[in-house]
Amino acid sequence: MAEAFCQKYSKNFEVKIAGYSHGYWEWKNLDSTQHVKFCMDESGINVRNKISKKITLELLNWED
Repeated sequence: MAEAFCQKYSKNFEVKIAGYSHGYWEWKNLDSTQHVKFCMDESGINVRNKISKKITLELLNWED
């Protein structure tokens, strides 16, 4: 959700967001999250094709 909000409201930088949990949502399409879809639809942001990602070394090296 945070990545989608940043991408919509700030066009001045690139954003990538990931979490540390290895749980159920890792690499799952956010279309299967009813509450997230509902909240984001109210904000006019489509997250159905977004994928939940975990933090990787590549992401850590990307950030500044």
